[in-house]
Amino acid sequence: MTCAVPEHEASATSCPLVGVGIDGRALDHAVRFVEALRPSGMTFLLRYGRSSVDTAELARALDGVSVMPVCPAVDGERLAPDTLYLLPPMRVLSISGDQLRLLHEAETPAAALESLFGAIAAARRGRSIGVLLAPFRSVEMRSLGAIQEVGGATFVERPQTRAEQRHVPVIAGYAHLWLRPEEIARALPTAWAEALAPEEAGRTSREEVLTDLLEEMQIVHRIQYRPEVVEGQVATRMQVRKVSSESEYMRLLAGSSAEREELLRGILVGSTSFFRDPTLFEALRETILPPLLGTGNERRELRLWVAGCSTGEEAYSYAILLDELMRARGEVPSFRILATDLRREAIDVARAAVYQPYALAPLTSAQLERYFVEGPYGRTVAPWLRSKVFFRHHDLMTDPAFAQLDLVSCRNLLVYYDRAAQRRALMRFHYALRPQGLLVLGSSESPRAAPSLYAPLDYQNRVYTRRQVSLSDQERLRAWLPPTDRVGQP
Repeated sequence: MTCAVPEHEASATSCPLVGVGIDGRALDHAVRFVEALRPSGMTFLLRYGRSSVDTAELARALDGVSVMPVCPAVDGERLAPDTLYLLPPMRVLSISGDQLRLLHEAETPAAALESLFGAIAAARRGRSIGVLLAPFRSVEMRSLGAIQEVGGATFVERPQTRAEQRHVPVIAGYAHLWLRPEEIARALPTAWAEALAPEEAGRTSREEVLTDLLEEMQIVHRIQYRPEVVEGQVATRMQVRKVSSESEYMRLLAGSSAEREELLRGILVGSTSFFRDPTLFEALRETILPPLLGTGNERRELRLWVAGCSTGEEAYSYAILLDELMRARGEVPSFRILATDLRREAIDVARAAVYQPYALAPLTSAQLERYFVEGPYGRTVAPWLRSKVFFRHHDLMTDPAFAQLDLVSCRNLLVYYDRAAQRRALMRFHYALRPQGLLVLGSSESPRAAPSLYAPLDYQNRVYTRRQVSLSDQERLRAWLPPTDRVGQP
């Protein structure tokens, strides 16, 4: 195996550094990652988290699947582009220019990983990239913060198993993208290309940057958001990044995929909490939901759709409320809740169902005792309650509608849509609801974009009843909508 510097015009000091942390139990993940890498001028520093494995043997194993040289790292050597360096598992390192220095032994594996990402961030700043191939503990994921602070890009392997999904709340705070190992490898050249274009970014106008951003939103069906929503998030991100002028922020936005992801996340973010708007939930408990529950032979399973569910708090609030209502009536709780959101990372958090104390503040001690289980990462929604809530990635504008629902809750989502998109959403909700079904909107929303479809039931709390429409209208509604899907099928 040769580790000669590859022929490449780029200077090593101008190339991005990619730090890759590999869990000691995830060698096969590393093989998939390395196998998918292609030359693009980047330098890779790999740290495998198992000290019992010989670095030279590991290099030979990865060299068998890599199209680029794989070398054990040597103290004092010059880093070359398009080369993979395997670091000793526990050595602290520093990087000066393109020279690698291996220093003393770290006290813990987490400290060794922190030194890897810290050295890369200090040496390349915005051209630093951090990758974690799971499973990792929370303390190790936090080491990516050094790269985030200098504007670099961070990638974490997407959790696959239920056990791994308990890390989702932490991953959400430290990863720009969650992908499979081979997908991360394929995404890295794009991350570098965007980081290497500051001169071109300086010539990009505000309108061009925002147009590109909206086109990116269109590609993933994040469509028909009002311009003032984007403008507001631009102002917010300028404050966060401490950027004084809009032109400077546009240059930053054009040159940084990580910043664009943060801006898009802000545009799509769902502000949510347990039992948000207590007045509404009190009305649901006292007057609105009881008639839906039925009596005697009329009782049947109640079916709800929480559209734009964000990280799950509202869907679980409905589940808690229905369980309490039905048990108070002496009934076996029988309901099913479908909760959807456009953001896959939000759905992952909702499915993991792990919440911190500040998020649980609106709940009573009795609710915490009955509906949650204490765990090492926070409180988790009890499995028996989680089994009644089905989370799914879903685009309200393009994906199939649902049907035969008793209640649709879509709070503080329509406010982000233009009028045409609002009308389309309201028509889809109308199709999804049973006769006399209920629509719950946010405090600043109304069905005015489709006024013939709904009648107010509780105007103060923005609760509306589905109106019957003429046959011709029903036919027109069906023409608008793709084939129906079944509720509760994950």
